Amino acid sequence: MRKRNGFNYRQTVTTPVKQSKIKYSPYANNLGYDEVIREKQEEYAIWYGGESDAILQYYIEARPMHHGSNYEEFWNRKDYFWAVVGREDDVKCTHSGLPKAIIDTLVNILGKPEIGVSKEETVINAETNEKTLEVVEDIATTARLQKIIEDNNFYNIHGQEQCTYTMVIGDGAYFVNIDEDLSEYPIIEYIDGRNIEFERKANRIIAITARKYYSYNDKNYMLTDRRSTKWAEDAKTGKRKRIATVEYNLYELSNVGSDEVSKAVELDTIPDTTGLENLEYPDINVMLAVPCLYRYNKNTERGDSFFTGKLDLFDDLDQSKSQSSNTNRLSTPVDYIPEGLMEYTSEGKPIPPKRYDRRFVTMPADLNAVGQNLNQIHTSQPQLNFEQYTKEQLQLIGDILVGLMSPATLGIDVSLKDNADAQREKEKITLVTRDNLVDMQTQILKRLFNLVLKIHDYMTNPKGKPGDYEITVNYPEYANPTFENKLAYLAPVYVSGGMSAKRYVNDLWGDALSDEEKEEEVRILEQAKNAMQQMQDFNSGQDDMLF
Repeated sequence: MRKRNGFNYRQTVTTPVKQSKIKYSPYANNLGYDEVIREKQEEYAIWYGGESDAILQYYIEARPMHHGSNYEEFWNRKDYFWAVVGREDDVKCTHSGLPKAIIDTLVNILGKPEIGVSKEETVINAETNEKTLEVVEDIATTARLQKIIEDNNFYNIHGQEQCTYTMVIGDGAYFVNIDEDLSEYPIIEYIDGRNIEFERKANRIIAITARKYYSYNDKNYMLTDRRSTKWAEDAKTGKRKRIATVEYNLYELSNVGSDEVSKAVELDTIPDTTGLENLEYPDINVMLAVPCLYRYNKNTERGDSFFTGKLDLFDDLDQSKSQSSNTNRLSTPVDYIPEGLMEYTSEGKPIPPKRYDRRFVTMPADLNAVGQNLNQIHTSQPQLNFEQYTKEQLQLIGDILVGLMSPATLGIDVSLKDNADAQREKEKITLVTRDNLVDMQTQILKRLFNLVLKIHDYMTNPKGKPGDYEITVNYPEYANPTFENKLAYLAPVYVSGGMSAKRYVNDLWGDALSDEEKEEEVRILEQAKNAMQQMQDFNSGQDDMLF
């Protein structure tokens, strides 16, 4: 990086573009990925992991090796607290754990979705004999889908892998495979963005490639699994149609330095990939992979991590936590021990004081001092300001959570004076974030399970045409009001005639009562309301007679 007239600019170096040994790789290197993007993804993953030793190792040992010629892309990292403190002895580094807490909390508030299949069904009105189309649950297909979900242990993949690492890394993809040695159902696999590449055209993803790594006979190998679609001619109609394709390529790695690709080899070179072959599915018109991303970065054409732009603040928070921890250690009471009262070894050498309780030796200032008892231990404790660190940490946490969630969602009470309503008001940003996540995640799951059912159709009837399915995805509500709160705002509306008894009972009780119990509640309420109305009419008639 050079400076010209006070401004930074990058020096452009023209280098000949070399052909990558990896098929379909858009990069000139033989790594198969953009090195800068890949390094940042790994950095985000380490922060999410929450291990202080891993963070320290990354910024001290692994950082220079990983960044390499792209060091200027990570210029500010050299001054991070974790990079500087790692070169000092006897300093305890404290990690806040906030990155992991943020992501895990977002995944928890997103919740576990209910996934089903719906269909249009003709319903005949018994009284008017009119036919209408209604959307109803497809019970048989939903039951089939639930078996696939259970067989894949999908909810663990959804919560612990896909949602989590799509937020942390920025993107990833679901791959759907067929392996009848493992299961009679389609196999769902999530691969995070560290080993995924997207090919785009006209702002659409036209192909997704996954990288997988294997070791065999002291050699390392990389398999690329590319999912896409292509135009083909229908054998029956002669018309063009889209068909799904799968293409595998195996590469031997150099096993030195950055593990660059040495050469392409046959798929049967190693046992793990023996039997794989390129495939085409004439009756499936979508890719056998579903991209997952929540925030799109137009510059990189990849998904943005939820940690983008926040690592500086995470590092500052850890610095403040570490300073607070070391300040607390400095505030430990100090014992000043005269030399004559120290413990000695059998060889006559003084036993050094322990480091943690910070005992120090002091010599009498004046051996001829009169009226002073020098043969005693004096204890002192420094008065240090801890409040400044607490305030700084709350400020940093607030800055980190801006645009993402409320501190109240993490259980952090930033203002003890706030009442319950004020705390709920602060959670609005969490609700906005969650609503956006629900919308995007719903679209991902609809595409995924429509594809899964198509593949299952193919597995059960290879010569038949796979169906098209309307997937329903319902996430649970978040921050539901309590029964008392619902009663407080529903009751006045019902009494004033603003809602029916049936709607009032449904909104008040939700799923807590069965349909029969709800009908009984409606009957009782309507009886009470009729009795009240008759009483009011009677009283009104008595008043008219008096006049």
